[in-house]
Amino acid sequence: MENIGGKIKALRIQKEMRQKEFAKGICSNVTLSNIENNKQNPSMEILIKICDKLEIALQDLYGEPIDTEEVKNLTANFDQLQWLCGNHRHREAYILLMEEIEEEQLITICFQKKYYYFLGLTQVIHLEKPDEAIFNFSRTLNTENEAKTETIEDVLALNGLGIAYTFKGEMDKAEFYFMKSLEHMKKFETEVLSEQKEMGKIAFNTAKHYSDKKEYKKAVDLCLEALSILINLDSRYHLSALYFLLGYNLFELGDRINSSKNYFIAKALAYVDNNQHVLDAVDEELEKHKIVFDALI
Repeated sequence: MENIGGKIKALRIQKEMRQKEFAKGICSNVTLSNIENNKQNPSMEILIKICDKLEIALQDLYGEPIDTEEVKNLTANFDQLQWLCGNHRHREAYILLMEEIEEEQLITICFQKKYYYFLGLTQVIHLEKPDEAIFNFSRTLNTENEAKTETIEDVLALNGLGIAYTFKGEMDKAEFYFMKSLEHMKKFETEVLSEQKEMGKIAFNTAKHYSDKKEYKKAVDLCLEALSILINLDSRYHLSALYFLLGYNLFELGDRINSSKNYFIAKALAYVDNNQHVLDAVDEELEKHKIVFDALI
């Protein structure tokens, strides 16, 4: 692959634009500097904005023909995959992967890593084939970008390995990868909203791991961390599932009142988002513990 960062810098200088001026509306000055010096791989969202500002096509950066319309379609498909998985609609996500995206279309490392990650995620959750998922999560991690820098898909793949090993009942390995993903998440910096939202999901998946281990206090703390991330982003991504998980773990800690309140919020959000998975989970807990929302109002 060509030296993308160097090309961006050269073209910016040709347009006689300072870094700070050029970065406005795209990313921070620090992020642009890292991209230009090949210390950070730009997301497709940032890359498209850079090309727009430079008034060039993507193929001008890559030095080979690139179908801009295909890039837009791939970007839209991966956005849809994120939304579907965020609403526990992994079956639909898997169908989209199989019917709408072919590996030959994956013209950038960024797209390749996204594809392998979502393939692994749907394989473990929808198909319940953890070994196949482990293979594709590993492909995500082994597909290096030009700058050899970590991407959000790398952190998600580590988290996905935790899910896959949980399915296999190998809890020590699951714990290792959940903790590793959490450690990397805390160090990962991004200004891309779609990537920031995934940090909430990483904390959520790790919280669920501790909930399954009956370490309810750790699970509550991670749920609150994830909620803080998503609320600050004004995002409903995984929000109903988070409120449900928080309610579940608070109940296990004996806090029935706050547990019920969080179930109430979870059900309302799940209803708005048409998230049947969370609606069913809440109803099951309400029935089991004879919780009535009327008492909360």
